[in-house]
Amino acid sequence: MNRIQHEQQRRNQQTRGCWELYAEHRRQVTDLLVGHCPEGARPLGGDVPTSRLCVLGAGNCNDLDLPQLLTRFGEIHLVDLDGDALSAGVGAQHLAADLRVGLHPGIDVTGLSGRLSNWSCDRPPPPAEIEAMLAVAAGESPLPLEGPFDTVASVCLLSQLLEPIKLALGETHSCYLPLIQAVRARHLRQVVNLCRPGGHLVLVTDFVSSDTCPELATVADAQLSALAEQLVLSQNFFTGLNPFLLRQMFASDPWLTRRVMDARLSRPWRWHFPARFYAVCAVTAIRRQLDSGD
Repeated sequence: MNRIQHEQQRRNQQTRGCWELYAEHRRQVTDLLVGHCPEGARPLGGDVPTSRLCVLGAGNCNDLDLPQLLTRFGEIHLVDLDGDALSAGVGAQHLAADLRVGLHPGIDVTGLSGRLSNWSCDRPPPPAEIEAMLAVAAGESPLPLEGPFDTVASVCLLSQLLEPIKLALGETHSCYLPLIQAVRARHLRQVVNLCRPGGHLVLVTDFVSSDTCPELATVADAQLSALAEQLVLSQNFFTGLNPFLLRQMFASDPWLTRRVMDARLSRPWRWHFPARFYAVCAVTAIRRQLDSGD
């Protein structure tokens, strides 16, 4: 187990018993996923749902109401690097034996954690090694999952994928931002590639915490959107996670615009984590029926 995997496992262990603390965050995420179950796949009356949901970064499943999701999705596929967290999360919701819920443990979504775990700010890698990493990040990276899926969600995973870059290079390194951008684009391509034509994409991301914005702990819900806009304007957000830029990428990145349409940004909400608050929002989009320009 490399140090990135170990750190992820440690964090999952810390939050395993935080079901009640996640209540509002879980409601927001679950409502988003239920609302983006394609109409044609939703059950009518007593019909059994046939749609397939894939959740990347499911972890302990504290942010997923799995029984409610199973009223709309016939299959739920949960993906995470930490297999123990997946098993514990599904077990806590009494679904360990439910064949409709598939667990996919040990999947390194970026495929880069092994390399990044060998880097540190004290011992920066040689330029050639960084260039090789950038080349890998720019390439295709299909995940070992039996897609496509009707709805694909990345749930607060992007921040976990980008944080190791900060730990490996430091924010002042000349290649820090290019690598952040490359890993971010790689992940968006992965989400799109897993989704069937006409299916829905849901990218949930935490973009700032009360560590740098103490007001998050006390601001009224009605004022949260205005605060989020102020934070973005003042550059107070996690590097690579500007929610307005994430939505814009679906309209400006040539690869994404050929494959995705109707990208929208949700209203932000608050996620009460054990030691802090996070501001969270979601970018939703639809996979085009036919990739334009291909």
